[in-house]
Amino acid sequence: MKRGILIALPLCVVASMAATAGSLSGTVIDRTTSLPIPGAIVTVHVLLPDSIAYPDTSDQNGAYGIEAVVPGNQIYVVMAGKPGYRGYYFRYDEIGSGAYSLDIVLEAEAVVPPGGGGDSSEISGQVLGRDGPSGELSAVPGADLRFSSGSESYLAVTDLQGEYRTKIPSGSYAVAASAAGYRETGSAGVTAGPGGLIYGAVLVRTVTDVQENRVAPEKFALQGAYPNPFNPTTRIRYTIPVTSSGTVLVSLTVHDLLAQEVAALVSEHQGPGTYEVIFDAGRLAGGVYFCRLVAGSYAKTLRLMLLK
Repeated sequence: MKRGILIALPLCVVASMAATAGSLSGTVIDRTTSLPIPGAIVTVHVLLPDSIAYPDTSDQNGAYGIEAVVPGNQIYVVMAGKPGYRGYYFRYDEIGSGAYSLDIVLEAEAVVPPGGGGDSSEISGQVLGRDGPSGELSAVPGADLRFSSGSESYLAVTDLQGEYRTKIPSGSYAVAASAAGYRETGSAGVTAGPGGLIYGAVLVRTVTDVQENRVAPEKFALQGAYPNPFNPTTRIRYTIPVTSSGTVLVSLTVHDLLAQEVAALVSEHQGPGTYEVIFDAGRLAGGVYFCRLVAGSYAKTLRLMLLK
C-alpha cells in the first residue's frame, strides 16, 4: 500500500497494484464546512477503448463505493457532482489497476452577481505526479494546464502545492496537463459552466529520480520567466556555473515600479545547476514588476507583466 496526500482535490489515494480489477471508495466532503455531502453522484468513467460508466451515490455519511472497474483501459476519469456545487473532473489513468481510496472535496458554485457576469467560469484544481513504480503521489509545481476551445487557448500554471486557479469563458474545452519530466495527459469535452469547475490530473514521470551526469552550466544566467505576461503564477529559471568555492550566495527578488521589494524568492548558497522557482503574485495588483537575480558578482533584472 502506498499513500499520497492530495490538496484541494482528492485528499488521499491508496493503491494496491495486485488487484485484477479496479475499485474506488471514499467520502465526498464540503470544502468550506469540512462536512460530508450526502446525495452526491460519483462516477468512474472508462473512456478508452470502451465507454463505460460506474456510478454511485454518497450515503448520509458522504461515503461511496465503486467496485469491479474494468482493468486494462487507457483513460479513467472520476466525476462527481451535486446541485449547488462545482463540477469535479479528475483524470487518473491507473484506477483500473488496483484498489483506491479517494476522498473528494467539492466547492460551492460561484454566485453570479446581479446584472450578469455569468459568461466566465472559475477553474481550480491540482496536478499530482506519480514517481516511479512505487506509486507515491506528490504535488507538481510549475505544471501547465492549457484549456483550448477552437482558436482560443488559456494557460494556468500550478503553484508550489501543485494547485492553480484561473478564470476562462464558459464553454467546452480540451484540456492538456504537462510538466517537465512527466508524460502529458489531457481530456476532451470538459465543460466549464458559470458555476465553476474543479479539474485535476495525475501525471506519470518519464525519467527516474536518479541524477544523471550532466554538463554544468558555463555561466550565470537569468534565463527568463514563463509565462510572461502571467496571472497569477510564473516560473523563473536561472543557471549557476561551477565556481572556485563550489557554491555562491544567490538572491532572487521581485520589485515594483518604485523599486520596493515585494517578494524574496531565493536567499541561500547554491551549487552549479539550473534552477526553477515559482512566483505566485496572487496577492499583488496587476502591472509591471522586476525580477532581480544577484549571484556573486553577477546581477541581472528581468521585466515581468502581471495581468489581472
